[in-house]
Amino acid sequence: MVDLAVYRRAAQIAASLREHVFDTLYHVVALQQSNTVLVTANERYYCKAAGLGKVVRLQEFELERA
Repeated sequence: MVDLAVYRRAAQIAASLREHVFDTLYHVVALQQSNTVLVTANERYYCKAAGLGKVVRLQEFELERA
């Protein structure tokens, strides 16, 4: 269950980046979790949100192997 703070932060980021809340919800969850990143194929979102951290382009993502 996602708490209200996640929705609130996602809405704030969406408004500041002028992006959909749908994209920012996943990003906020990644921002709050350790060892987690948002992997996105949405170049426009990536360019706007990269400064927030914990987001990587799909084509640059490499899965760490144990």
